[in-house]
Amino acid sequence: MEGIAKAKAAGVYRGRKPSIEAAQVREMRKQGFGATEIAKALGIGRASVYRLLADASSSGKTAPLDGASHA
Repeated sequence: MEGIAKAKAAGVYRGRKPSIEAAQVREMRKQGFGATEIAKALGIGRASVYRLLADASSSGKTAPLDGASHA
């Protein structure tokens, strides 16, 4: 535990780097792709797509996944 605390303090304990770009997922969503299509194209799980889109939607950057317009 002490070693981990030292590493975190030094900024070297950060975990795994993201394997995909969230911007790429958002862009595909804007183009009209569904979550399953995005996941297959990028080789990731659907849950990862939903998580990235949810993170983006909390800042108002994506359309709803159900395709409904909220105008």
